[in-house]
Amino acid sequence: MEKKKKYKLPSTELIDLLIDKELEPYGVTCEEMRALPEGKINGVHWYQHYTFNTPEEYNAWKEFCIDILSKQITPKLHKSIVEREFAMLDLMWGLKRSHE
Repeated sequence: MEKKKKYKLPSTELIDLLIDKELEPYGVTCEEMRALPEGKINGVHWYQHYTFNTPEEYNAWKEFCIDILSKQITPKLHKSIVEREFAMLDLMWGLKRSHE
């Protein structure tokens, strides 16, 4: 019986790149967010402080992430696996969506 191939999880550097992309409009980086005491700005976590103001901003970040993840995680994965990885990234470090 053949074992299922495992795919390579995103590296810390890759996750930093994706977070930097969402923070780009604010001129801050993931590294700067790590340096915050308890990861908070004015008493709230940085990913709740900064926001996606329009659906277009969020969708552009989502498309960027899915494109990068589909190239960087073992290529030719089923799209649902890549979308699941994005969903986890969004859940853990995605900016608050003020347009919802």
